[in-house]
Amino acid sequence: MAGRQRTFLFACGMLVFAAGITGVVIRFLYQSALAETRVRLTDVVRTQAYLLESLGRLEEQPGATGLPGGVFAVTLGLTQFGRSGEFTLARREGESIVFLLRHRTAQLEHPAPVPLRWDRVEPMRRGLAGQSGTWIGADYRGEIVLAAYDYVPQMEVGIVAQIDLAEIRQPFVRAAVIAAAVTLVLVALGAGLFVRVSNPFIRRLESRVAQRTADLARANDELQNEITERLQVEQQLLHHREQLRSLAAELALTEERERRRIATDLHDHISQTLAVTQMKIDALGVMAEGAQQQEYLSQISSYIDQMDEDIRTLTFQLSPPVLHELGLAAGVRWQAEQLEAQHDIRITVADDSQAKPLHDDTLALVFRAIRELLMNVVKHASARNAAVRLWREDGHIHALVQDDGVGFQPGDSPRVDLEDGFGLFSVRERINSIGGTLHIESSPGSGTRVHVTVPLQSDPQLRKEVR
Repeated sequence: MAGRQRTFLFACGMLVFAAGITGVVIRFLYQSALAETRVRLTDVVRTQAYLLESLGRLEEQPGATGLPGGVFAVTLGLTQFGRSGEFTLARREGESIVFLLRHRTAQLEHPAPVPLRWDRVEPMRRGLAGQSGTWIGADYRGEIVLAAYDYVPQMEVGIVAQIDLAEIRQPFVRAAVIAAAVTLVLVALGAGLFVRVSNPFIRRLESRVAQRTADLARANDELQNEITERLQVEQQLLHHREQLRSLAAELALTEERERRRIATDLHDHISQTLAVTQMKIDALGVMAEGAQQQEYLSQISSYIDQMDEDIRTLTFQLSPPVLHELGLAAGVRWQAEQLEAQHDIRITVADDSQAKPLHDDTLALVFRAIRELLMNVVKHASARNAAVRLWREDGHIHALVQDDGVGFQPGDSPRVDLEDGFGLFSVRERINSIGGTLHIESSPGSGTRVHVTVPLQSDPQLRKEVR
């Protein structure tokens, strides 16, 4: 069935193509014949007009004898053209056209006068108006003709030579019919030859196409399966990433809680024990009698004082009591003073003095993020000045850390070796874990600005007023 349809479509295509080419050629030939006939008619009219003028001048000469049948009859032998060819002479009398003669198919006629405004004598009307040219339209019989017209001013007559368009078209219509018949025969032969030659090749081609289609379908199925598997793996990776992020956030919170617990234990227990021990040693010093005993007790007392100082420093490093007792701004100021004392840098801290309610865990994470950003400035920025600004706005607490250091390009592996291995990525992850954001603005030679934003605590039971 497919073979028959293919053959039928091929035959139709060839037929349409051949018919189109034949039609274009025949129309071109017809237009050429029409143009040639137009030129021939124009030459006939001009030749007749010139001949009439010459004969008229000859007849007007003295001693000239009249021509048999008159001047007009002499020209009739020269006006034979085509089966439907017609030659007409007429002059205007008032509002009428008076025909002098009409020569058609070897017959001489003298038609009756007609009105000048009659549209079936348009070529003669134009000729009598002194014009010359060609015209296509309906004549006095209603037939479509090609006419050439001219004017003989010496005799005041118009000349029209015309031929039916049907006569011009007839050979081309016959040629079109013959061409159509020949085309049908050739198309039938060509279609048969095409079917005979192309069927084996088409069968092989269809077989290959079917095989390739099956291969493509199989490859497409495999690709779809691979895409599905990759999407599943990506979903699993995203899920695992969220789990890791959640675990990292929980680990960070647990770490901060553990830091504070250890710092509290050091302050409440070991420091108290050391204080009691110092009191006992002082009491022994009073009771000691020998100088050597006094010296030993003095050395032990100095060791205990050093131990107490070390424990106090460790306590502040683990979880500064000032942070939880006085708030975020006080903790940041204490940290800034510590860094100024240890490094050649000036750090200013500005606060808007508004209440900043944060849970203890969130407070510790924000403080540690600011501390790590300041440590980053000290280690890598080569800055002489740094500033921390704290404010409350639109239900969020904002912290801006900036410096006048060397800066860096944020897209080119920013500094990540912060103290305790936090890094900007780790700081960002920890801030994101509590619903906050971290935005970095920096360029080489222009310093760095890091903007941290965290939401205010909404649960009254978890709120802590921090000034």
